[in-house]
Amino acid sequence: MKKMNKVLCGVLGLGFLLTGCATVSSFKNTKEELIYNGNVATVVGDYVYYANKYAESIDTKDAYKEAAKLAYLARIDSNIDAATKKDYTPAEFEKVGSEVVGHSKNYMVVLGDYIYYTIPNKDKVEDAEGNVSQKYNYTTLYRCKLNGDKVKKIYTTTGEVSKIETVKHNGKYYIVMLAGTDLIKVAIGNKVSAQIVAKDVTSVAMPETYEENTFGSTLDWNGYLYYTVAKTDPDNQDITGTHIYKHELSAAEGKKVGTVAKSLKFVDREQDVLFYTYAESSIPKTYAYDSNKTIDVGGEQVAPAFTVNDSDQFAVATIENITKVSAKVVDGKTETARTVGYVYLNSNTLMYTTVAGKSGAFTLKNGESTVENFKLLFVDEREVYVSTAEGIYKADMSSAFAGEGGPVDLVCTKIVDMLGLQEEGNYAFDGTYIYYYADLQALSEEDAGEGEDTTEDLDSGKFLYRSHVGRTGADNYQLLSKTNNEKRMTK
Repeated sequence: MKKMNKVLCGVLGLGFLLTGCATVSSFKNTKEELIYNGNVATVVGDYVYYANKYAESIDTKDAYKEAAKLAYLARIDSNIDAATKKDYTPAEFEKVGSEVVGHSKNYMVVLGDYIYYTIPNKDKVEDAEGNVSQKYNYTTLYRCKLNGDKVKKIYTTTGEVSKIETVKHNGKYYIVMLAGTDLIKVAIGNKVSAQIVAKDVTSVAMPETYEENTFGSTLDWNGYLYYTVAKTDPDNQDITGTHIYKHELSAAEGKKVGTVAKSLKFVDREQDVLFYTYAESSIPKTYAYDSNKTIDVGGEQVAPAFTVNDSDQFAVATIENITKVSAKVVDGKTETARTVGYVYLNSNTLMYTTVAGKSGAFTLKNGESTVENFKLLFVDEREVYVSTAEGIYKADMSSAFAGEGGPVDLVCTKIVDMLGLQEEGNYAFDGTYIYYYADLQALSEEDAGEGEDTTEDLDSGKFLYRSHVGRTGADNYQLLSKTNNEKRMTK
């Protein structure tokens, strides 16, 4: 059947140019909800879909063509652990698409029988002054069937994407992006449509994409995006301040809910708790705002204004990568998640804050060594996962969230030793494996053969690996990508 499909594509030519031809076998996605595991891989049924290689830099047409040779959409059968050597491309490897899926703005989700993914923009774009240029740092959203068929370009941004998530509201799914200063929503599913929600946006608070395999992740939220626009006056350059808007996702436009005198910027959101910085002085402070909270004003329940009171101030002046920490609550046969606090980065320090307001800094310890220069990947219940250029670690934070605050030495388990692990902190997690990019690892002497060079013909660049989160050791990894080196293919 695959051979027949290829023949038809060659014969019919242009008729299949826009829709594409199936490249791999079809199957039915049995999950009705969105599937998202992180920005490098998505697990659907018995398959792992992923970007085969990470393209370091794309700024020309030739660079895109070169990257497309390996950074395309691929898949493997996820049940290959016992049959595949750790340093060899699985024999079950299949190429699904031809566009560059592995890149700095990589994002992919599955809904129904379609996979939605981003690629670097290949089209020339026109700015507000009518200047036309090539902007590979902009993003184009595509979708295709799970067999690679019916490829469709959905939307191309006119700015660089700084935030992208997928949310559900009133039974419909939307991909929401902040691209440059445009806030964009794209309805996905049976009918696909795109709309610019607001322009001149300086920051946005949107919920994170639901991850089924990460405990505490949820589809529940209040349906409102919050965003900021700078207060300006063309006749007075000294005017400062920030307008704050909220936009119900099913509405046509946003509604202004307040204005503050200085610069306010949303920096993160966990479910319906918004985090923002406010530059009331030369040193900005961080505040938390519960967007579901109401107060009584003249007998009417209304949302409180965005304040800069000390009572709303968060633990530190500046934060990034804030992540909710959850505890399991069991009532009979029902298991729910209760928020116990947050972890976040303050500069290069991993910190925590409990719902009771207790805060402190973590020191990550692996034996006698301190883990430094790491990226916060994700939190699953009360386990935190971080990566360095040499490996991935996990640690249980339960003691901190049951304590009285202050510094905590966090005992870390090193899941895997890797050379050249991607420092951006891209990952995916399916509940059993963590997926990540790293340099192609050297062969063991046993695999290379006696007297052979174990580093011979190492392809440059970052390839996709996975490691079992319940195991440890130098051998706890598995190459998933196809390289240019035929010696690295499983026979």
